[in-house]
Amino acid sequence: MSFSLLSITHGREELLWKCLSSLGPWDENWQLVIVANGARLSEKNLSLSQELSPQAMIIDLPTTVTPGKARNEGLKFCTKDWVFFLDDDAYLTPGYFQQALPLLQRAEIDIFGGPDAPAPGRNTFGYALALTLSSPLCTGMTFERHQARNGKVRPTTVDRLSSCNLWVRRSFLLTHYFPEHYLRTEEVALLMSLKEHGARMFYSPELKVWHHRRGSLRSVFKPTFNSGYFRSQLMREKGFSGQWLFFLPALFVFMHGLIFFEVDLFLGLGRFYLSAILAMSLSLAAKHHNLKSIYWILFLHWFIVFVFGLGFLSERMRLKWR
Repeated sequence: MSFSLLSITHGREELLWKCLSSLGPWDENWQLVIVANGARLSEKNLSLSQELSPQAMIIDLPTTVTPGKARNEGLKFCTKDWVFFLDDDAYLTPGYFQQALPLLQRAEIDIFGGPDAPAPGRNTFGYALALTLSSPLCTGMTFERHQARNGKVRPTTVDRLSSCNLWVRRSFLLTHYFPEHYLRTEEVALLMSLKEHGARMFYSPELKVWHHRRGSLRSVFKPTFNSGYFRSQLMREKGFSGQWLFFLPALFVFMHGLIFFEVDLFLGLGRFYLSAILAMSLSLAAKHHNLKSIYWILFLHWFIVFVFGLGFLSERMRLKWR
């Protein structure tokens, strides 16, 4: 079985270099497709792309488009049996292909993926962010996207798969496309559509990539807000079935309003919530031998849920956001 690797990039040349450097040298039958979304590739990355794959395709988009549209443009040039979606800020762990390629031969699998893990060498904030995203108290049903652990390949749902580490049979992508009006969650919308049309999805907890995380609180705000906003839009368009947990961050935002009306109730709920995230933060920091990140992990539990809830409520109120 052969595959096309599709990556979207936008001027993040050093991250893309690390991503590409993790791919080879590789002798199998594969194709590299890179979409330069509004910013041309450097000569260094162009040369490396050609060295990795004689069939490399570089698609230069003159202006920046949405992630879904950029991926759809790249899919037009993918020719192999499978498409492997890998973000430009992720790179492969040793032995990745030895884990992935046998799965291409399994007839019962149409889509599969695995988690991302904290990239080595991140600063304290970036590492704390990666650990916080692996907490069910922060990311709810999607926490397994960010929790690398041992285990067998098993059937899964759309919310455990991520576009930064995702394999899809190309036959499904000939008639189904990413929505082009989303800034986030576009892969969830596509996976929902594919599942409705019979695609069988699997999750491999050992099939992990290392994922670069943003290094400052300011850089986290917009993507987190967008995640809430476009998750709400997706639920409006696709329906609420099995999605009720995504309303909880919005309720969390409303809970803060109790301080103006029911102070005792607010303090009671606040103590309960603080106890829960403190216990989770201590567990994550201790498990990964990184106690110095405990304060960031604790704060990010609150920050991410609150900002996601703000985005979700903004879409519910029909506020326009780009």
